[in-house]
Amino acid sequence: MKTIPITIDNILECLDSEGNKKYVVGDYDDTYGDAYRDYCGHFYTFHPRYSIGESHSYRKTMDFWKDFFDSIGKECPTTKEDCWVFADFLEDHCFVPVYAFIHGTIYLSLSDPKDRWDSCCIGLIYCSKDDYNKYFLDKDNPDWKTKYKEYANDWIEEENDSLNGQTYGFVIADANELEPYKNAVENLYPDAWIKNLRKTVLAHEESSCFGFHGDYEKLIMEFIKEEGLSIVEIL
Repeated sequence: MKTIPITIDNILECLDSEGNKKYVVGDYDDTYGDAYRDYCGHFYTFHPRYSIGESHSYRKTMDFWKDFFDSIGKECPTTKEDCWVFADFLEDHCFVPVYAFIHGTIYLSLSDPKDRWDSCCIGLIYCSKDDYNKYFLDKDNPDWKTKYKEYANDWIEEENDSLNGQTYGFVIADANELEPYKNAVENLYPDAWIKNLRKTVLAHEESSCFGFHGDYEKLIMEFIKEEGLSIVEIL
């Protein structure tokens, strides 16, 4: 077997536990970033040119703060900076600022990149203590905000993977069924037969699973192991 890096362009020829030959290929998961129902809390951004996070009706950050403070029966401070200071003292709510470094691509972070030209505070993640207790089953934790901020950091890393195209799904197809096609495309497209075969595998899936994010090679190797497959050849 070739000892080469595995990329999304490869086809992995595998065997299952019964000796049946399978093809495994990866594909991009364009729906990954829409799964906010799975998160605890809310992620809003307020950039005029980029729509990231949950959809909302707030035109500016202060519109959000005014609505929030009104919901808890408090007078809203007059500046964003004062809103953050006041919010830090609220025991039943956790607010986490989200920063963006924008230079060709977008990279999100919970710490300020401090680049005067290409970075800004793009939005926030927030959660109520009640929602935290329901999600984590961690009632009466005095350090709940620290735990939630760690959770928010993982959330942002997943969002970065989504923004930068590092979200995937994997498809399994019956290699024996596609063997005649493989032989045909090898003859017809000697320089591009793998690309053509890969499209056919995606179109003839036997099973599939999507919603993975991160390092592609690591993910597909974990997927193959979980499916009980062993690699015979990397095409």
